[in-house]
Amino acid sequence: MDLKSIVHEFPGDIEKLKTAILDAIKLKPKQHIFDVKGEVQILRLIDATGG
Repeated sequence: MDLKSIVHEFPGDIEKLKTAILDAIKLKPKQHIFDVKGEVQILRLIDATGG
């Protein structure tokens, strides 16, 4: 979600921003399921991922 575009398009409209954030939260999955059976292979370190 691009919050910057919402802020620029609707400056000062906190309700538009809140609505956009809540709508984005509703799209997120409830949980991630990691079903790892066997050996895990790390393809890159966290700093290569951007963390």
